[in-house]
Amino acid sequence: MQFRILQQSDLDYMADHSALDREYYKKPPEPVDYAYTLEHEGKVLIIGGFRMITDATALCWIDLSDIGMERIFTCYRAIVEWMDMFCHEHNIVRLEACVRSGFDKGARLVEHLGFEFEGRKPRYFEAVDGLLYVRYFGV
Repeated sequence: MQFRILQQSDLDYMADHSALDREYYKKPPEPVDYAYTLEHEGKVLIIGGFRMITDATALCWIDLSDIGMERIFTCYRAIVEWMDMFCHEHNIVRLEACVRSGFDKGARLVEHLGFEFEGRKPRYFEAVDGLLYVRYFGV
């Protein structure tokens, strides 16, 4: 398995192969500071990234492909290692993830990754509320 910089072709692939949310790819992605792809034997398993909010806080996003979902346990381990390493290298203490209200697959994913529910964000996703999750590092 190899982490590399996210490419447009990865986003194009996920538009047809996301195991979580193919609708997300119908709009241009929001800007991020760091974006990566985890691939294995040339196949995209995971894409994700981080947007810095302050020097010690970042917002993260992640998506698994249908192939990644078939290898979910391996992908979870890779994601956790990736987050831990990234947060340590960038001195991030607070990592946030926001999930659309009603998007149960997304909520389960971030909970499995060690995030805890912090609160509701009214109309965070245009007309849909967001559920804010947080995970602390180095505390």
